[in-house]
Amino acid sequence: MQMKRMYLINLIGAIILAAVFTSCRSTKFAETRDQVMSDGLVINACDESFKIYDNDIAEEYRPGDEFIFIRLYLPFYDNKLSGVNFLKQIITAIDSNPESASHSSISSRLDDSYYGLTLYTKQDLKLEACTNIKTNAYMKRCNPYTSVQTTLALKVSAEEYNAVQNLLEKDYAAGDIVYKISKNLTAGGALIKRKHQKGDKKLLGGIPTKRGYIDSNIEQKNFVCSTYLAYILQKCVRQIDDFFKERQVSYETVGPTDFFYMPGMKILFTSNWVDYEIAAEEFVRTRPVFAKYISSR
Repeated sequence: MQMKRMYLINLIGAIILAAVFTSCRSTKFAETRDQVMSDGLVINACDESFKIYDNDIAEEYRPGDEFIFIRLYLPFYDNKLSGVNFLKQIITAIDSNPESASHSSISSRLDDSYYGLTLYTKQDLKLEACTNIKTNAYMKRCNPYTSVQTTLALKVSAEEYNAVQNLLEKDYAAGDIVYKISKNLTAGGALIKRKHQKGDKKLLGGIPTKRGYIDSNIEQKNFVCSTYLAYILQKCVRQIDDFFKERQVSYETVGPTDFFYMPGMKILFTSNWVDYEIAAEEFVRTRPVFAKYISSR
């Protein structure tokens, strides 16, 4: 009798948990979006991560300006023994910055399709979608309801914007950009060195790295996720190249959270993965200057 009672209690508990989980799904939320958007900041009662950040990037916009977008990921894994979970724990443990992220990607759009380098399957440049994780071997190992993304933007000239977009499309089509696991040692060593510094020396460019500035005109095909993004920005965006040269920063030592500290970089919004498209739409509603970067607009 006691066992039957415990079984019923557990069964009822499981049903309640399933109901709560279902109520948090973005598909249901999308149907009632207008009812919960009153303050423009809350997306989903179950998505406490959603936030639009106050900054002056929209006010500083001038005709002819463009934006490049960086997406930082704090993934959570149902399988705690996953290899990428161990990699995440290592990256966050040695990171000297207060923010948390273990992966990064880049795009010239706010649509849910960013270019990124990951560890799984063929280790070439791939498109990543937070809302359709099954299309990417790395993404599908993550829980999209608990994993968090933060979207940043860098204001660039039209010429720089086209250079970034063309280079990403070229590299993606060629398929010769490779995630090189050994490159984690170079980036990781620099992060550990900074971790033990004080004050501003912890930040990107706070202390000179062993190798220092690398000319991005030197052909390079092997990266990890963040070093590829840093390479692209250095190669195409003047203010990033100037910053790296002045501070003797090597793109090979840039970690995911270092993008917060690059000149001109602004934080736009944060959300869980499954609600990324809704978050982007709500961000654009409050910052119309970004509307052209979403295809549905």
